[in-house]
Amino acid sequence: MGSFNPPRVGNNFNLIITSRVDFPAGNIGAGILQNLYIVQNKTGGEIGSGDYLKRMSAIEFLFINTVFSKYYPSFENPDNDKFSVSSSLLTKSNAYLKKLGFPQEKIDLLKSEIFSPQEGRLLKCLQEKKGKIVSFDQTSQILWGRNSYDKYSPQAMAKVIENIRRKIQDQGINKEVIFTKRGKGYSLFI
Repeated sequence: MGSFNPPRVGNNFNLIITSRVDFPAGNIGAGILQNLYIVQNKTGGEIGSGDYLKRMSAIEFLFINTVFSKYYPSFENPDNDKFSVSSSLLTKSNAYLKKLGFPQEKIDLLKSEIFSPQEGRLLKCLQEKKGKIVSFDQTSQILWGRNSYDKYSPQAMAKVIENIRRKIQDQGINKEVIFTKRGKGYSLFI
């Protein structure tokens, strides 16, 4: 239906709304709602996942039971039985993405050698506690061990997180996966 992963710019998000030409103009409203839902809940969910279905159900409810139905009376949830993609279209799409240089295989970030030992330890902890907050104190312990009391620096932690985010994007994962919970710590959603 549109853009599902609003990119983060500092502490804000840029909402990028796209719509297919064969969808009604009211689809733009659905795109806005999807992006707002993702920003608010800090999770988008891959197509078919529980988070994705939860998001689509919330949007469907809003379009059927609120003033949105006046502006988009023909709204249809693309997850209904009418929505399908032919295998030939999927094969052509994957071939085109491969031609453009997008990775086709699932990437295991923990096996990647692009991270420094320090970044790798932090990423491993974030992945083990996926969806939960790793506090700034825990982050400091992971990064500096026994020297964490002397080396503790919010700026240094932020720089390590920034490097991890950049390296993840370099691997072809363009959605936001590490979130900063102000005053609390970091969490990973991938």
